[in-house]
Amino acid sequence: MNALDVLREFCNLPVEHRVHLPTTNPTESIFVTVRQRPRLNLEVCDDLAPQGNAPAMFAYALVMVDKYRSRFDRIVLIYNPSPAKVPMYLAQELHETLSKRLPAVPVLDRPTQYAGHARKIAREEAQFGDPLLVSISGDGGFNEVVNGVLDIPTSNAVCAVMPGGNANDHHRNTNSRPLVEAILHAPIKNIDLLRLTVSNGPEDWSRLAHSYIGFGLTPLMAIGIEAGRKGALHELISVARTIRGLRPFTIVRSDGARATMDSLVLANISGMAKYGKISESSGLVDGKFEVVMLPHASKWRIALMTLRAVTIGLGEQPSVSSYAFWLQQTTPVQADGELMQISFGSKVVVDSVPNSLRVIS
Repeated sequence: MNALDVLREFCNLPVEHRVHLPTTNPTESIFVTVRQRPRLNLEVCDDLAPQGNAPAMFAYALVMVDKYRSRFDRIVLIYNPSPAKVPMYLAQELHETLSKRLPAVPVLDRPTQYAGHARKIAREEAQFGDPLLVSISGDGGFNEVVNGVLDIPTSNAVCAVMPGGNANDHHRNTNSRPLVEAILHAPIKNIDLLRLTVSNGPEDWSRLAHSYIGFGLTPLMAIGIEAGRKGALHELISVARTIRGLRPFTIVRSDGARATMDSLVLANISGMAKYGKISESSGLVDGKFEVVMLPHASKWRIALMTLRAVTIGLGEQPSVSSYAFWLQQTTPVQADGELMQISFGSKVVVDSVPNSLRVIS
């Protein structure tokens, strides 16, 4: 008796016994969707063929398996396990819900242990199978997961984010339905990423971003908001304090033009920092990104521009597929929620990486 005969033996047993028969884990993971619909299955099988016609019943079972099988061989939850943070509790609730809604799909908890660990976890999981990697985090944590997945160019991994941070800009701009419903029903789609490449001799490095890359005011605002109290009023006060301490930076573009700026943002999304609307027409699938520039000006003009961004928005912005310049002083940069420093004299290139990340939202 070969393996297929063993699998078909289930169909040769009396109809009234089939609902009660236990199965092994490998069989259960394949046929759980069939076994969860015993009444419908028995009725259809009786219509398909006389009782005991194993080939016809087996063919119907295969149709059911193909119809109801999950797109993912496992769902991996990546989150900060600190009891003082929201993601741990969100992960517990999501794990329980998914286990009930998708009983045939393993749900794995992968809590992080240190800064940068999410990227390592994502890289490990992306190396095999068809996983769904759910980052329960803010934009910074999701940035780590995205970079980990793209470390494996041939990966079949799909990414999703459950908002567990402060700004949650990516989720705010891309979410179309509740996460569990997206996991069950939303189509998998490919979105563009931004790639930041920094060249300065032996210190060359690159980083991917799912939403934006900001210089000057953007990273300083992030630091100020993170250090201050939370809530709309307190965060606006933190932004005002940040503006007072802002220092301009100078760039030399590839065409030789020189510009001194207070802020430079290259974005795939239209909204940032929860309240700001920086563009009218940004997109994640057009191979381009918006360039939002704020030339150096007096503090009150910067404050007015910030107020405009959080009220009526900044309007249409130019779209490009690549933007290059040289920094004339060491400058902070924020890639999504991740803060870094770029040293004086570095060449900076930001370009679009079209259709590079598989997501559901």
